[in-house]
Amino acid sequence: KKSKKEKKRRSKNELDSDSDGEEASDAAAAEEMNGARRKGRERAQSAEYLEAKEKFEEEKQKTLDKIPRDVKSRFRRLCFSSWSKSWLPAVELGPYDVAPGPVRDQWFKMFYNVKKNKRPLTRLVYWYGTPR
Repeated sequence: KKSKKEKKRRSKNELDSDSDGEEASDAAAAEEMNGARRKGRERAQSAEYLEAKEKFEEEKQKTLDKIPRDVKSRFRRLCFSSWSKSWLPAVELGPYDVAPGPVRDQWFKMFYNVKKNKRPLTRLVYWYGTPR
């Protein structure tokens, strides 16, 4: 006979299955917690993003309002222009049609200098059909 104090011995499989259940529930709780934190960060980031985007759009609109209408009307227009004794297709771009960087910075620098000196604007052109 077995004594009352003796506990029923459990197999290794039974022990493993019990610990897997606990680990799974712990992992699920941790994942839920991480998901809640992630959502909170995403909301904060999206609010910051929307605020930054709104600020950029306002600045962009103010800048474009300073550009003469006849110059703005040429933005994104196709044309042909002479380059090294050849006529090549091109498109005239606006300052916000190029990625932020040196080209955009040079255009703005030129724009403010030309505006101060009352000279015609230099055009920002993308040439088709040539690596130049």
